[in-house]
Amino acid sequence: MTTSTDLDRMEGIQHRMGKKIAQLTKVIYHLNNKNEDHEYDLQDVENQYENEIQTILQDTASKLNRFQAELRTKNDNQRVAQATRKLEEDHGRQVKAYENEIQRLREKSMTVKKQFEHQVSGLMNELQHVKGEFTARLLEFKAIVAKVEENSVSDAKEKVLTLEHALKKAQEELESARQAGNNKYSEMLAERTTKEEELMAKIKAMGEQIQNSEADLRRRLESAQADKDEAVESERCKLADATIQFTTEKKELEAEWKGKVESLIDQLEVEKGKLRKEVERTDDALSRLETSRQELQDTQASTSETIGNLEQKIGGLTKEMEELRQKAESEKAMLQESMNSDVGQVTKRLDASLLARDQLMKDLEEAKAQLKQTQDDLKVTRECQQSLQENMDKLDSDLAAKAKEVSSLEARVKQSEKDVETVKAGRDKFKKESDAKSSEIARLKERISSADKAAGDKTSAAKETARKEMAKRLEATHEDYRKKLEEKERSFKQQLEQARKDAAAKLSKSEDSMRAQMAELRKKLEIDLGNAKKGFEIECSQISESRQKVENELKQEISDLMERLGEQDKLKQEELGTFAQAQKSLQQELADSKQKNAQLQEKLKGAHGSESRLNQKLKDLETSEKEAQTLYSKSLKTQKDLQKSIDGLKEEMSANSEKAKQRLAKELSNLDKEWSKKAETKCKEAMEETIALHAKEVKHLEEKHLAEKEEELSAAREEAQKRMSSLEGDLSTEIARLENDLLDEKALHQKNVKEEREGGESMRREMEMAHKDEVENLHAKFGFEKENMNTEFDAKLKSALDDAMEARMRSEIDLSNVHQGEVEKLKESAAQAAREHRATLEETVNGWEQKLSDHTASLNEKHANEMSDLQKSLSDDFFSQIQASDKKHQLTVKKLEKEAQESSDQISSQGKEIQKLTTSLSSLKDEFEKSQRENSDLERRRVEESQHAAMAMSDLKHSHEDALKRADAAHRTTLQDLTTNHGEEIIAIKMEQEKRILEHEAVFADLTNRYDELDARFQARESREEDLALISELRTEMVRKDEVLEDTIQKMRELKVELLNREESYNKNFANGGSAPTKQTSGQDAILSWMLKSKKEARINSARRKTGQQPMQVARRQSMF
Repeated sequence: MTTSTDLDRMEGIQHRMGKKIAQLTKVIYHLNNKNEDHEYDLQDVENQYENEIQTILQDTASKLNRFQAELRTKNDNQRVAQATRKLEEDHGRQVKAYENEIQRLREKSMTVKKQFEHQVSGLMNELQHVKGEFTARLLEFKAIVAKVEENSVSDAKEKVLTLEHALKKAQEELESARQAGNNKYSEMLAERTTKEEELMAKIKAMGEQIQNSEADLRRRLESAQADKDEAVESERCKLADATIQFTTEKKELEAEWKGKVESLIDQLEVEKGKLRKEVERTDDALSRLETSRQELQDTQASTSETIGNLEQKIGGLTKEMEELRQKAESEKAMLQESMNSDVGQVTKRLDASLLARDQLMKDLEEAKAQLKQTQDDLKVTRECQQSLQENMDKLDSDLAAKAKEVSSLEARVKQSEKDVETVKAGRDKFKKESDAKSSEIARLKERISSADKAAGDKTSAAKETARKEMAKRLEATHEDYRKKLEEKERSFKQQLEQARKDAAAKLSKSEDSMRAQMAELRKKLEIDLGNAKKGFEIECSQISESRQKVENELKQEISDLMERLGEQDKLKQEELGTFAQAQKSLQQELADSKQKNAQLQEKLKGAHGSESRLNQKLKDLETSEKEAQTLYSKSLKTQKDLQKSIDGLKEEMSANSEKAKQRLAKELSNLDKEWSKKAETKCKEAMEETIALHAKEVKHLEEKHLAEKEEELSAAREEAQKRMSSLEGDLSTEIARLENDLLDEKALHQKNVKEEREGGESMRREMEMAHKDEVENLHAKFGFEKENMNTEFDAKLKSALDDAMEARMRSEIDLSNVHQGEVEKLKESAAQAAREHRATLEETVNGWEQKLSDHTASLNEKHANEMSDLQKSLSDDFFSQIQASDKKHQLTVKKLEKEAQESSDQISSQGKEIQKLTTSLSSLKDEFEKSQRENSDLERRRVEESQHAAMAMSDLKHSHEDALKRADAAHRTTLQDLTTNHGEEIIAIKMEQEKRILEHEAVFADLTNRYDELDARFQARESREEDLALISELRTEMVRKDEVLEDTIQKMRELKVELLNREESYNKNFANGGSAPTKQTSGQDAILSWMLKSKKEARINSARRKTGQQPMQVARRQSMF
């Protein structure tokens, strides 16, 4: 029987055992749940990484497609630009060859014409010689008949004999003439046969040339084909290099991928090792639980710390995920901006097409503007007349300026005479006045120069400022665009560098498809080359046949052209003669003006020499020097103006010669219209050749484009792993939207093209109607304007001459009045200066006399005082003082004598200076007389020049009338030519525009089809074997992990069953000896409630995992962070 103490002891032991068992079960359950949570977290992280990798690959694929589309558009635009340039260059070359051939045929026709004229002149001389001989023989026969009749011979036999003799002589002459004719005919036949042989040789040479040209063309084709083969081989080498590079990059990427996978596996193993260590620690804790309760608490603290570290790790991972999402959103915004910029580029291209249409309309307007050039020619002649009239006015102004110079020299001479008298006394006053006058003169000169320059400099300054502003704006915009482009290039390079790293897995099979396309394109190119060769040989044969026909037709047309050219050359020579006369007269005027300038320079040198001899301090003479220099500058300006007028006349002559050449070219074009119609076939054939070459070049460029695409794809492979999943859906939607927008814009563009064509036809009709109305109005106005211009020109000449004479008389009167006023002013100023000088001299003399009197008085006083002092004191000291005072007195007397001598020397030197000034005045008077003589000579020359100018004006008037008549005739011809050329150009421009639109539409359709094919191939690509192997490995690992999980779950179930069995057996065996009901303590209740709660959570988590949701603990942690 057990006692109560034993029962209590057993109950205590049971209670302790129950607590320990509950704690152990709690710890085991907690560790199992923790392990399960870690495994589920790892699985979630793996799923997230796989999703991110798939999104990144899809993102890179979409970006690569977009970049490919952009590159295609850019390359297409470049191809179109290059093709247009080549077509324009070929057209220019053909035009130059056509012009050279025409020139050659003209020269050949001239030589043929000269030979024919020489032959005709020889034949005419021979004919005249034969006529003379025939007339001489007739006279001889008449004389013989007269003699027979006069002699009246009796015998008829003598008459008969004489007549027979004459007949025989005539028959002999006839036979000789017949023989000579036969000889000449045989010679002519021989010459003709030789010429025919020469022509046949030339034809053979032409045939050989044609064969040689064909051989050259074949050689060129062969060389082009060889170049093409070389290019294909180079492209093959590039492809081989690209494949090698691709394989190396592929291996590197595989190594990187394997390294990353191995690193992830190592990380997982490390984490598993950590978990195992933690499990071992828990096992150690279970073993130590039996020893002490404190160790269990320590293990709980360590587990709580590990839980906190894991939660921190999870928080760091969530933060990194958020940062990656933010980066993805920023990159998404950047891509959206780039897509918007692409849309802007598309719109800009459409605007460029519209601008091209506007440019064509502007060309039509320029054709209109050429009609107004004839009116501008008439304006040029008027401007020539005005320039001549201005030159006459400038000559008059130069003469007036020279008269002013003479008057200024007279004033200088008089002023110098008066200034010599007032040199000593009035230097300071004169300096001040001269400074004030010089400052006033300088101010007036500055005002005049500023006023003269302001009118000419404002326009130039405004233009320069506007140009500078425009240049600055253009430079600023250019720099902004350059910076933006650099930024875009940098971003694009960064994106490509990032995409290169991850795109290797999805682009291996695209290379095979591209190679197949390359092979197909090569086959097509070979077929096209064969067809082009055949067509080219046929075209060469047709060209050789048409060339012979055109040469025969050109020979007849060139003969007519040369006659017209001879007449036009005569007219040109007459015009050049008139212009040469005008130029000679202007050159004579220039020579006279240069002589006058030389004379003026000599005069200025003489004035400078006279002024250097005078006192340097007389600044009035310096101001006169400045005035002379300004006059010299004015004369130089007049000389420059004359030179400019001569240059303008030369430019007008050159412009007129160019216009005459243009007129000749237009007439030749009018005469060669028939030939041009026939040559249109050649142009069409050449256009077809250029189109075939363009197609070949386009194919070659497509090959290059494909190679560049491969390079860019290989470059983009390293970039694609670092992009995020959220960009794929947005980019796909934006791409679809952009494609829809492009389709809409294409439809709108087609509608606009139709509307533009309709508008162009309406505009053409309106232009033709307006052109006809303008031509009629010009024909109506031209005669009336011609008469008005002649009358206006005569009236203007008369009025200009009258005004010039009146202005000259007025200027002479004004100059004489001004000269008299200045002379009177100078006389008054000289008299006033002389008075002031005399007053200053008197003042100085009186001052010196007063000083002498005062000094003598003071000396007398000192002497009297000294004598009185001597009388007072007769000691030795006093005598010594007297001797010293005497010595001092003598010294002062010597000083006064020296001062008087110095003053006398100064007076003598000033007298010498006055003499020098008088001599300089005499020399100035002589120079003044010389200047008067030269002025009279200049006046006489001016009269002669005015007469020459009147003669030149009359000559110019006659030449102007002739020029107006010629301009009238040329204007009518040019109007007719322009009307015909205008219609032809409009038709040609419309045809070219329609062809270009069709070509662009065909190219656009071809490119869209190719893009669709490549996109379909890219979307239908197969996955790599490496990816499949990795997926299979991951699936096996997932299966293995599932098995581990199932094993752990089974173990947990077994442990739970064991715990329940233990509880039941314990309750049955140990509760009140097995009969009394069990007493559950508060600790046991808490343990049971916790276990039940954990079971519910395990069920809920299993259900959430089946549905694809996260477990509750992970959700709670994410919500906490």
